[in-house]
Amino acid sequence: MATYLHRRRWFDRRDGLDPVDASQRISAFLYGNILTLAALVAVLSEELSGHAVVIVIGTTISTFVAHVVAEGIGHDLPLSRWPHVMRESWPILTSGVAPALVLWSGVVGILPIGLVVIVAPLIPLVRLALTGVLVARLRGGESSLRIVLTGVGVAAIGLLVVLLKLLLTH
Repeated sequence: MATYLHRRRWFDRRDGLDPVDASQRISAFLYGNILTLAALVAVLSEELSGHAVVIVIGTTISTFVAHVVAEGIGHDLPLSRWPHVMRESWPILTSGVAPALVLWSGVVGILPIGLVVIVAPLIPLVRLALTGVLVARLRGGESSLRIVLTGVGVAAIGLLVVLLKLLLTH
């Protein structure tokens, strides 16, 4: 029991993750936030309804499942390794939770629609802007102004990807 109390918590990354695990987690983080942002931009161009919440949650869950299956099959992993892939893909799921809650709060009238339209897409955009800090943390490095600016650049690239998706699919 005493050993358990002194173990590191899952979010404690002083030494960084294994480079492969860090890369997989960063990839999932980027992928999930970009696709969540794209789903949000698409649904917010229409009247806000419960359908918008379903689209964001559906995009998040289907992206997570597709990513896990692609990683598992692409790397020819035995089923016993798939839980590890699911853990490294977890940032995809986390990317859609807060925006979906914000959308839901607008649908049920807790938050004004004008605020929802601004806050919901801002969440994945801010997460993308924090990518540099996340990379430094997962790899056990220090944050710096350069790392923060890199994250801002990632957010700009994420916006370009969303615009490209919208132009090609809507």
